[in-house]
Amino acid sequence: MANDTQRNALTRGAWSLWINWAYPFASAMIVVITGPIISNAATCILSLILVAISHALILTNRYRENPYCFLTPYIVNISLFWQTVIILIFDILSDSIVTEISGQPYNKEQMIMPIMFFAPISAIVTLWIKKRQLKNSFCLDCISRLGTTAERSLLGKVYSQEGKLQANTTFYISVVLTAITWAYYFTEYINTDYNSQDLIIFIWLPVAIYGISLIVFGFRYYSMKKYLCENMSQTTTKIRFLIFCGEKMCVVNKADLVDTPTTIEIPFKSSVSEIEYLDLFRKISGINVTNIRFLYQSSDLRRVSNVFHYAVFLTEESLVTEKGLGQWIDMEQYHILSNCGMITTALSLEIGKIYTIAMTWKTYDEKGLRKYKIKYYQPTFRLSDMPNWDVDYNDPIWLFISKVNQDKPFYRIRSLWHKYISGIMK
Repeated sequence: MANDTQRNALTRGAWSLWINWAYPFASAMIVVITGPIISNAATCILSLILVAISHALILTNRYRENPYCFLTPYIVNISLFWQTVIILIFDILSDSIVTEISGQPYNKEQMIMPIMFFAPISAIVTLWIKKRQLKNSFCLDCISRLGTTAERSLLGKVYSQEGKLQANTTFYISVVLTAITWAYYFTEYINTDYNSQDLIIFIWLPVAIYGISLIVFGFRYYSMKKYLCENMSQTTTKIRFLIFCGEKMCVVNKADLVDTPTTIEIPFKSSVSEIEYLDLFRKISGINVTNIRFLYQSSDLRRVSNVFHYAVFLTEESLVTEKGLGQWIDMEQYHILSNCGMITTALSLEIGKIYTIAMTWKTYDEKGLRKYKIKYYQPTFRLSDMPNWDVDYNDPIWLFISKVNQDKPFYRIRSLWHKYISGIMK
């Protein structure tokens, strides 16, 4: 069984999945319910206050010791913001608007129903994020700090799965509400006053769907919490050693896939000392080495499950071949195997991260500016230079700069946005 600290972390992790669904949509429902009661300007002010609060919670979560997936709050936050912008535009232009989209005379005294804008906007935002998958800046920032799902254990897969489930649920609910509310608007709605049927469609239907989703997700995450707390497989620490010698890397064939031959799984540890990882490598490889460098850590919850990645630098290939650990391949052979789909996901992600960070560090500074005044300059990548590279692979800034740098379109605007608004580029 997991200890009390791990049990509490797992419980909070499962509970946070429900909270991350409940509170953003609660904010949206507050705006939906109060929309017909207060003025359009007041609705915009209320929405912006809720957006600011949610944004502060998202940023706070980013710097927590055990951060959780805030994808759903992020989607709802963007949707609320753009809903506010549209309502504000309509309110400003109300004096010049003669007719509504349905052809009815525009009634300035009739308050705008927020759900008619929130539902289609959230559907569009969710669809955009689903299309970009893990390439959007929000998910990219999380991956750069905690690692990808494949680099983590059971919890990483659970959070990834639930994030996708919540995004899909948001999309389908938004599409259904968009279809119902706009179909009703064009066929039944009369722009004079809100009657009981209008209130059912524009207010109580969204609230009811939200309430049902709370109950469904509540049962789901309660069951998940019990499973996670009773299952021991997620409370582990995995250590992976990548072995290099000159321009070559040591690999072994595991179930028709190529991976590093030196991996070990031990009871959970929040950190591994130099003495410990040197001893662990000696035990699983039979080789006494001192030139081992820590690369980066990926984790589910930092008190529950994690993976430590190390690079081992040898001076002689025979140290490996004599022990029968595996075989040596160069980067050209690695790319051939990768193109054939014969590399494990874990090894592919490790080499990809090392390459991306090293090339970014060689090309740009920590602000994303080119170190050399030659546009699109590409430095060389050699494994033999790796022991001398003074780059922190555990610093998430390099993965971010690889996507947002001086050679990318709208670099200045995007960097200012991420630095002062989204809080990613610190």
